[in-house]
Amino acid sequence: MGRRVCLICFCLIVIVLLVGCARRGPISRMDQELKKTEAFALESLLKLENQSSFKFRLKFERKGGLVDVEGSFEGSYLFPDMSSVSGYWSFAGNKEELTVITSGDRQFRFDPETRTWVEEAASEEINPLRQLERTVALGNFEYIGKDRIGGRRAGRFSFEPNLAFLDPRMEKDLKGRMWVSEKTGLPVKVRVDSEDKKIFWNMSLFDFNSPLSIEVPVRHAYEATFVARGSQNGGMTLTGSLLGARLSWIGLKGVRLKSRTNQRLKINFESFGDRAEIIRLVSRPGSLSVRLARWPEGPVFRLSEEVVKSTYGPEADLGFEQGNMTKPLILLDVLLTNDDLKGASFGYDEFSRPIVEMEITTEAAERLEEATGRHIGNPMAFLIDGKVVSAPIVRGASSGNMVRIRGLSSIKEAKSIWGMLATGPLPVDLALKSIEKLGQKTSTK
Repeated sequence: MGRRVCLICFCLIVIVLLVGCARRGPISRMDQELKKTEAFALESLLKLENQSSFKFRLKFERKGGLVDVEGSFEGSYLFPDMSSVSGYWSFAGNKEELTVITSGDRQFRFDPETRTWVEEAASEEINPLRQLERTVALGNFEYIGKDRIGGRRAGRFSFEPNLAFLDPRMEKDLKGRMWVSEKTGLPVKVRVDSEDKKIFWNMSLFDFNSPLSIEVPVRHAYEATFVARGSQNGGMTLTGSLLGARLSWIGLKGVRLKSRTNQRLKINFESFGDRAEIIRLVSRPGSLSVRLARWPEGPVFRLSEEVVKSTYGPEADLGFEQGNMTKPLILLDVLLTNDDLKGASFGYDEFSRPIVEMEITTEAAERLEEATGRHIGNPMAFLIDGKVVSAPIVRGASSGNMVRIRGLSSIKEAKSIWGMLATGPLPVDLALKSIEKLGQKTSTK
């Protein structure tokens, strides 16, 4: 079993690296062969967690057992941990309507008798991702052939299903199949049924990364307090305005600047949780620099800022790809800063991975084209507040006024960078001191 897990992990690493290096153009024979591997099927499931949203339909039934079971649900999933589900569940002929909104570890269930929302601990049975993970947990994916789902090409895989809640005695001969989109590499349908047709489970997934909003019916009011790092001589008014815009863009409701001084900001907002992690991300200054880079020569353990400047020039700096424990980079010429931006947007690339797209001025585009044309085969580093967030290899001269930041670790990171670039850098460097819960607002349906 251990060797099998290691083999699967190795295959996943290989396919992620190969897909990450792909470019637009004709699909190679190797690409086609990779889409027939078990690693490709497993990676499609992992990619679901990194989609900003999707919709789903789920139907299941068991007939002829101790009791008949039937269910039909549809709903939406919104990154990072929100879902909205409605439908019915029938157990031994007793039908129960269900409408549930889940956010993190809390669940809000609509009570039709009182017509109010009841807050309770979240149930794994409602989460579409956990349902899917449990069903395919035994794995053993095997490529069957090509197919079409909704008019689009998809690869069809068989797998060993796990449906203990429909087959608790594990006495049925169950057959599992999963369809993976050839274009996006995402699962679009998973189906399980028994030879005697008495057990059936089917989930369809669609509308990936489409505009979607899930409103939590029970929201709490919070007050976030920020303090300036060091002494300030102004700029807090503009800082408060820009920070308020960023908080609204990441989905917080009722954002309002309550008070400000030369050293402190207080902002009120409504949310289902204090959202401290994402608030810390978007309250960073947001200073952008895009720099040519290269790999260091000689032993990396001897590198220091002094050695880098004496070896590569006074303008050179020492950087790291993703944190101080990763591969070092020598940061060279600065090509772009916030002053070169005309706008920024959040989106996904052709492989459904989160990106930030920047529109730059014509002068900056010309400068970037000339610099990248003589830097092919070397890295180009994207830095936020002096830290490298992406360092792709330059494959050719840049062209046009749009520049993409790829290779970001998560949707959360991508959205926070988008928010910072879209508003521009904060004039004052802030630290989040506290988030205080003020009260609760509950809605009826």
